[in-house]
Formats: sequence, structure tokens, C-alpha cells
Amino acid sequence: HADTWDHGFDLWIDAVTINGDFVFTGDSPALAGNGVGLLQNFPNPARKMTTICYSLDATQHVELTITDIKGIELSSLFNGSVEAGNHCIDLDASALSEGLYFYRLRTSQGILTKKLVINR
Repeated sequence: HADTWDHGFDLWIDAVTINGDFVFTGDSPALAGNGVGLLQNFPNPARKMTTICYSLDATQHVELTITDIKGIELSSLFNGSVEAGNHCIDLDASALSEGLYFYRLRTSQGILTKKLVINR
């Protein structure tokens, strides 16, 4: 299920490397400096459902995936073309075990990553 959101946000960026990929992560919105933004999922920690929101400044190909703490892809939430704007995807996390995960937004402009905690 995808919705749109419309509100501003501040910018904090922490740079990290996971499996050789340069990514951004943190507790607040990450912006790749090019108009691509990734917000912290809510609620976090999550039990069964959580929402992931992101923004694009131009129509482009988007991959949104869930990985474990080793960077191994566990699930593909979306892989396709998305129009410019703000978008949200609801994640049914009931199949994930309790623990720490990452969600990764990959676009032609870079990769953004945020932490997702499952707590039953």
C-alpha cells in the first residue's frame, strides 16, 4: 500500500559503509544532497506493521529492500519506476523475527539506508 505525505524535515546525515556500498543512515531524514530523501520508519520499534516514507525530486527507478545486519537482502518491497514526489509504503513485518534490520532505498542518485527494529 502506497500513500503520499507532505511535510518538511530537517537534515542529519551519518555516512557508513555496508558491504562496500557507501550509504547513509541515522535517526532523522537522510538526504543524498540531490533531492532524494528517506525518513525513519514509524512506528520504530515495530511489532507487525510499519510505514517507510521517501521523497524523489524526479521520476526514476527505485529499489526498496529489507536487509539483515550483515547486509543480506531479505525482502524486496518495491522495484520499479516512481514519479517525483513523496511516497510511503506499509511494511507487514510479522514475518520478520525480533531484531535489527535495515531498509535500503537505491536510486540512480545513490543509496540511502535506515535502521528498522522489530520488537515483539
